[in-house]
Amino acid sequence: MAATENKERRKISRIFFVPPIPGTFAGVAVEVLDLNRLSVTVAHQDPVLAHPSGILKFEYDGRSIALPVEVKRSQVTPLRSVVTRKFFHRTVLLFERLAGAEKEALEGLIVSEIEKKKPRRKTPG
Repeated sequence: MAATENKERRKISRIFFVPPIPGTFAGVAVEVLDLNRLSVTVAHQDPVLAHPSGILKFEYDGRSIALPVEVKRSQVTPLRSVVTRKFFHRTVLLFERLAGAEKEALEGLIVSEIEKKKPRRKTPG
């Protein structure tokens, strides 16, 4: 990867979910920890390396989201799940060929989370 690509990748902010969002990837229960426009980090108990690509599914704001992804890297980590309090694998998934509704769903989620986290200005009253 070229140096300029590394710099560009680092400019993209991650959105963290506390608590994590439950979902599935390749039939494995996962928790969505964070994401940006390029990738998503998930935690899970069962390994997913047998599935180099698949569909990440989760609910956000009452909507079902399904995004095509591929495994970039996966490792066992002492990360503790907020939900189950167990040790997990931590896997980074890259978004694959997002088009139309998938791309709009991801962009809508990101915009919504940014808006939620913006400090609210007090209006004089």
